[in-house]
Amino acid sequence: MLINDFDFSGEIVYIKNLDRGYCKSVIIKGVSNVFDSLSSQTVELKCLIPDRLSKDAGRINLYDWLSVSGHIEMWSKPCGNGTVRQKIMFIVDYILDIKKQRKGGKSYGLSC
Repeated sequence: MLINDFDFSGEIVYIKNLDRGYCKSVIIKGVSNVFDSLSSQTVELKCLIPDRLSKDAGRINLYDWLSVSGHIEMWSKPCGNGTVRQKIMFIVDYILDIKKQRKGGKSYGLSC
């Protein structure tokens, strides 16, 4: 059985308000860790935060540290030349934690 439920944490590096049925498009920059591995990779995860989470999503700002839980969705998107392209996106189901950026412009997030 495949479970489509993931958690991710990192620093918000991009926010855009959308009017197409979603509240915000957010890119979170964090680190992926593989269990029992000594290596890790910096990851930028593009997320869509639905309108039903607008109360929590309204509190987030650029460079805040955000922890989210959600699932991955895939849908077909028609292109102008008659072909169809597959779109894959992380959809946020829950905002688990928000840590506000510190005064003076320094944040709690990842430093690269």
